[in-house]
Amino acid sequence: MEQLNARQVRLLLYLLHYEGFHASQELGRGFQVTSRTVRNDVDRIAEFIDDLELDAEITRKPSEGIQLQTSIKTAQIIKMALRPHPDTLDKTLRDLLFEFASKASYIHMQDVMDRYFVSRSKAVQLLGELETWLKRYGLELERRKQKGFRLLGEEWQLRQMMKDVSIEEKKSHNSDYDFQLVFQEFKQMEQHLQFPLTDRARNNLLYHTLIFIQRLRLGNVIEEDERKADDSLYRHPEYQTACHFVYRLADLLQIRIPSQEADYFALHLLGSKRERMSTPETNDKGCWNLFDNKATAMMETFIEAVAADFSEDMARDDDFKSALILHFQTTLHRLRYGLRVENPILQEIKEEYESSFDWVNYWLQNVEDPLLKDVPEDEAGFLAIHLQSAIERHRQMNEPIRKVLIVCESGMGTAYLIKEKFNNLFPGTRETEVSAVHEWKRKKEWMHPDLILSTVAIDDEHVFQVSPVFSREDQKALIRWMNTKEETMPALIKYGSASLFFSGMEAVSRNDAIEQLADALVEQGYARSSLKEHALERETLGSTAISSQIAIPHGHKEDIIHSVIAAALLKKPVNWGGQAVSILFFISVDYHSPGEAEALFKELFHLSGNEDLTAALKKAATYEEFTATLRQREESS
Repeated sequence: MEQLNARQVRLLLYLLHYEGFHASQELGRGFQVTSRTVRNDVDRIAEFIDDLELDAEITRKPSEGIQLQTSIKTAQIIKMALRPHPDTLDKTLRDLLFEFASKASYIHMQDVMDRYFVSRSKAVQLLGELETWLKRYGLELERRKQKGFRLLGEEWQLRQMMKDVSIEEKKSHNSDYDFQLVFQEFKQMEQHLQFPLTDRARNNLLYHTLIFIQRLRLGNVIEEDERKADDSLYRHPEYQTACHFVYRLADLLQIRIPSQEADYFALHLLGSKRERMSTPETNDKGCWNLFDNKATAMMETFIEAVAADFSEDMARDDDFKSALILHFQTTLHRLRYGLRVENPILQEIKEEYESSFDWVNYWLQNVEDPLLKDVPEDEAGFLAIHLQSAIERHRQMNEPIRKVLIVCESGMGTAYLIKEKFNNLFPGTRETEVSAVHEWKRKKEWMHPDLILSTVAIDDEHVFQVSPVFSREDQKALIRWMNTKEETMPALIKYGSASLFFSGMEAVSRNDAIEQLADALVEQGYARSSLKEHALERETLGSTAISSQIAIPHGHKEDIIHSVIAAALLKKPVNWGGQAVSILFFISVDYHSPGEAEALFKELFHLSGNEDLTAALKKAATYEEFTATLRQREESS
């Protein structure tokens, strides 16, 4: 696939960042090229997107200009494809690196000069750059007079470095015979794994295997005290699978493989990320005896904190639990033995899912488990993805639309196409029916739809008219229209009270703020005196901050006399478990039904991710202004 040039990359990123149509003349002025060049660049960008086979589309309209339409997820994938590797070595340094790694003897300075046709000063510069790069792996270049340079460091660190560079360069530095043989044996081994490897994990492990074969042939082995396994490894059912694979390679390649090398491969196998199989057997809790008890305990601790800070319903999400237990199973092995795994979309996770990433980091800092105290950011990013997926699934399950009637005059084929598109847009919808124009009233009477999607004009307050293709413009307009049909935050307003709203409240700490609001709730007869103690105890389990500015402290259900939510806008932000919180919702609500709790937490989820609404709330001086802001009809982003 031919890559984009630097200007085309900048143009594509601009179109991803700024929605809507852009005139080619306007783009030309911004990028200092002609409008014809812009059009040619857009053609090249369209080819690039087609080559990636992504759900993205460039639209051109003579009167409006150029527009790139895509989902947030697809936009992230495109950004990843455009982003250069931050630690890329140029070809000369890569070749020099593998030269050192493939020899146990010293390499003279003159050899470097002759091999790469460079001066002595340039050779010194290359070796200096290489030495700086090697430090990240704990490796170094040893220099001896009259002998030259050689690579020093623990064998496992050197192999990690070789794997990373091999993957970056997309080559293995091994013979085709080795690769084909290892690949065939690898496929056989995978058939015996309880959970299949992800594509990326499979590639990593293949490169690792080819490299350890190369190193063994040079006489370089893992020392017995390097990454030594404990008894839990030998008890794991997949340990025997790993050993069988390694010793099978020894027979086929006629090389001796020490037992510690088999252990080391087993560690990498157990630490490799896995795909979750969606079968009844693997979703059944009975299969959890396949997992390490420690991994199960980590998952349960994480779920407990999520349920306390977000919603108890999320603790009953079996998909969430299954994904987490599988993730912690491999994470546990990586943390025990210092195995590194790269998160290729870490930066995008930090930007797009900031609240989830921050929450995970706070949880990691406060959980009472030594293994989780120094978790790398890459691992925290993976956990943030699992949390965000659960949050999104929770939102979808609680969509306000339950029943939808689709009315179409173009035939049932078109109606069913609209139905599929709508269900993809709102996966939480419980029932979707289609109808011809002449019978829509009859179907409405027995169905009682929350929304009627029609391709023709119908006089009904529940109707939203769309084109027969239900275009992306229709979909965006529908979302905007739906947001204007209902109050944005009815539950927060329902439980609010003017007497329990405090604008400009002064607090010197998190505990101080909690105590002031708890005292107010008790004094006004909404809660029992035990509320303060229980709310403070709750904070010791983990922060109740749900975003960088909002916290939702709460006590126990038995503390509540009358349901209410106390709200406070702090005069100055206070440190709330690492977040500079300015807005407090002290929740003291005894829910009458699970749906009532879902509605409230959905509003809180929405508010925590809306920076504009948060900023507007902070400016409210009175309770009337505060509730008016919550009732604002906003356009969907």
